[in-house]
Amino acid sequence: MDVFRERYAKVGGFDERIFMYGEDVDLSYRLRGRGYSLAYVPAAVFEHDTYSEPSQFKALQFHGSSLANVLLRLRFGTLADVLAIPGMWGELGRSAKQNGVHRGHLRTTLRLLRHAPAFLLTRRRRGAVRAAAAAPPGRVGAEGVPGRWGRGPG
Repeated sequence: MDVFRERYAKVGGFDERIFMYGEDVDLSYRLRGRGYSLAYVPAAVFEHDTYSEPSQFKALQFHGSSLANVLLRLRFGTLADVLAIPGMWGELGRSAKQNGVHRGHLRTTLRLLRHAPAFLLTRRRRGAVRAAAAAPPGRVGAEGVPGRWGRGPG
């Protein structure tokens, strides 16, 4: 992600409450909400070392992306996105237990409860979010949870 410093400052930079997996999506929504356009540059190359094994479970990624998904739904999602949160969070808790990271899910739940009110208070008007999501080129959306919970805000 490459952003002009002045634009980054105008939208308040990265939200420190979203750390690891989702901060770029939040920043993109806020940039578009201020009328800036985003560009996809297919020629840009970025290498990112991630997994040592193809099916490796990464607790930080699981908890960070789960929290970011919910916080983004609270700030930018539709009413249906927000209403889906309790069921989605319950399923994530079951998955955390199966993967042996249920304590981390409890800590993430406490972070969610601490930050949720602020994200609801900074909720964006639907028209602005819809315009931001539809603005060319490309489309920016939250990392969604697959299956019946949809694709996330946008």
